[in-house]
Amino acid sequence: MHPMKVLIVDDEEDMRDLVQIYLENSGYHCYQADCAKRAHEILDVIPFLSLGR
Repeated sequence: MHPMKVLIVDDEEDMRDLVQIYLENSGYHCYQADCAKRAHEILDVIPFLSLGR
């Protein structure tokens, strides 16, 4: 089974990095975006099964 993919979107790099460390330690595969535009670019090329807040 593949790890669940998570897209972390936040304008603060330190916060994204902290969340990524926590999630990767819990078995998730993470991607980061610093703004909505970049998040949409990532979503266009990487399939996600579900999106949440």
